[in-house]
Amino acid sequence: MPDDRPKIPLSFGGGMDRATGVFEVGPENFLDLRNVYLYRNRLEARKGLAAANAFVDDAAADVDDVVLVSPMRSEQMGVVVGYQDGDRELHVYRVDGDGTGTDLVGAWGTLPALAHEPPRVLATESYRKLFLAHDEVVFGRRLSTYYYDPFVGTPLVQLTADFDGAGAAPVYFRGVARHLNYVIGWGYGTASEPSRPEIVRISMPAAPTSWNAEHYVIAGVRDDPVLNCQSMGATPSPLAVFKGNETYQIFGFDRRTFGIRRIDDIYGLAAARLAITVNGVCYFWSLEGPRATSGNGPSKDLAWPLDLDAPAPATLVAEGAIKDGFAEYLPGRRVILFVFGKRVYALSIWNPTDPKWSYWEMGYELFCGGRLS
Repeated sequence: MPDDRPKIPLSFGGGMDRATGVFEVGPENFLDLRNVYLYRNRLEARKGLAAANAFVDDAAADVDDVVLVSPMRSEQMGVVVGYQDGDRELHVYRVDGDGTGTDLVGAWGTLPALAHEPPRVLATESYRKLFLAHDEVVFGRRLSTYYYDPFVGTPLVQLTADFDGAGAAPVYFRGVARHLNYVIGWGYGTASEPSRPEIVRISMPAAPTSWNAEHYVIAGVRDDPVLNCQSMGATPSPLAVFKGNETYQIFGFDRRTFGIRRIDDIYGLAAARLAITVNGVCYFWSLEGPRATSGNGPSKDLAWPLDLDAPAPATLVAEGAIKDGFAEYLPGRRVILFVFGKRVYALSIWNPTDPKWSYWEMGYELFCGGRLS
């Protein structure tokens, strides 16, 4: 006689018999953990998402996509960038540290025709300014780099520099990052030769809006783009420079000592936003899955605990496009999230020598994420 008594589904097993309390454990037990936080010796169910705010543009129309959430710690508040696909405009907002409150700062610009939608944005804060870069592969479809300065009359300021001796001109970095007391920008050459995706430029020390044409390094072969730069935060602090299939290190602490060398000739970054650094270790998603590096040598594999090389569970929500994926860190939970639309790979690092993986499933597509404090 078939046993058709109801069973309660559990994230770590097949269910529990209501009559006897006996667990039914499937063969995927502890290999298919979903929607839980993992700790050293326990797990906790993850709460769902809740709306904290809504954004409208200067025409009182709702924005279609939030494409950046970034803290501005010097002001104890956050900055949000929204995209309206009707007029293709990007708008910048100031929000409170808890995500509430909406102050429209202004329009960043209009997305050029044929640019990737929604646009991907990278940001970094330095000396009470937040720099915004448009991560667009094709230079001719890229918005110029701006920075938000709350202490000037027009708080959205276009970044300009003279890189070819012809006078100051708008800068079109593909990405920006902070390293030591510098701002790092990549993917831009000069006004006369703008598309130089392999160039990494370094601002003047303690002056992130001032740039010297001679202060740059070349990462690898020409036209092979730099995708992201991550400051390791350790002493001495290397800067990891990621390309698609290799990784470089910028070493040194000032203009006199900066240099570059390749540290990994096999693994690089799958997409520009799929890297995050925690406690001197950069966790990133390569074309072959998740890896980690200290920025001083070859990266190590992180995929095997979840058996990510094997087929995903049949009932798991579909994965979004890897080029739109992003990484984020929840410090209170010590969990790193690699987000691909509705599917999330969550890496618990309570014990960094024994990381643990779980799956999260979201009710709708996520395009960006960030902490406001």
